[in-house]
Amino acid sequence: MLTDKQAKALKPGDKPAFDGKVTGLMLVPSKSGCKWILRFTSPVTGKRRDAGLGTYPETSIAEAREKALIMRKLVDSGEDPIDQRNRERESAAVVAAALTFEKAARKVHEELKPGWKNEKHAAQWISTLETYVFPKLGNRKLDAISPGDCADVLRTIWLAKAETARRTRQRMHAVMQWVWAHGHITANPVSVVDHLLPKQSSKAEHQPAMPWQQVPKFVATHLAEHKPSDSTRAALLLLILTATRSGEVRGAIWDEFDLVGRVWNIPAGRMKAKEPHRVPLSEKTLALIKLLKQH
Repeated sequence: MLTDKQAKALKPGDKPAFDGKVTGLMLVPSKSGCKWILRFTSPVTGKRRDAGLGTYPETSIAEAREKALIMRKLVDSGEDPIDQRNRERESAAVVAAALTFEKAARKVHEELKPGWKNEKHAAQWISTLETYVFPKLGNRKLDAISPGDCADVLRTIWLAKAETARRTRQRMHAVMQWVWAHGHITANPVSVVDHLLPKQSSKAEHQPAMPWQQVPKFVATHLAEHKPSDSTRAALLLLILTATRSGEVRGAIWDEFDLVGRVWNIPAGRMKAKEPHRVPLSEKTLALIKLLKQH
C-alpha cells in the first residue's frame, strides 16, 4: 500500500507509484505536482482509460482510494466512470443554467428552516433577501453574478443600516456557498464584497441600558412600592433581582418555584439555550414571590 512517506518522496521524472489497495490507482509525478490517476478498461469500449482524481496532497491517499473504489464499482457494474462523470457535469450545467438567485435562495431557505427553532427568524431570513436582493439579482443566472453586483446590492444600506446590511450579506453568502458546493459556480462572489465597500463602524448598536449605579434608586423610587395587582412593576422587579430574561419572567408559572428550597427552576423548553436553569432566590426575591402568591 502506498504511504505518505513514499508519496512525498516522488519527484518529476520518477515512475508512477501504484497503490496496492485499489487496482489501477496510481500517483503520477510531474513538474506541476503529483496527480492521482485511476487506470481501467472501459466496459463500454474495451479500451484503456485514465481518470483523474485530483492532486496530492490536496487529495489525500485515503480520499483518492475512496474515489477510486466508487469508480471501480461502476466499472464492475458495466458503466464507464468517465462517461458517467461527464454526464453528471452536463446535468449540473443544465440545472445551473435554469437556476436563478431567487430560486436558489428559496431552496436554501427551505433546507435550513427545519434547523431553526424560531419561526420569526426563518421569516426574517427570506424577507431580507426579498426586500434588498431579489429586486436586483433575483432573476439573474448564478454564474453571471459578480462581486460588483453583490456590492451594489448592499451599498445603499451598508452604512445607513449597518446591521441589516451585515445580515443581508451573511444570507447572500449562505446562498452562494450552497450554489458553489453543488458545483453550479466556481467561486463565491459574496466572499470579497468587503473589499468593494467602505468600512463600517465597529461600534456595536445595543439597546440603551440603565447605568448600574442608578438601578438601586430606580428600584426604590419606582418598583419597591407596588400594588399586588400591578404585574408590570412586579415583573420588572423580579427580572432585576434574578438577572433573567424578560421572556423567562413573563412565562413563569407557580410550579417552577421551590419556595422551601428557595430556587426557581426554569425548564429547558423556556430557556434560549434549551437547557434547564436554576435561579437562587434572595430574601427580597422570596418576599416578592410570596406576596404575589398571596394575591
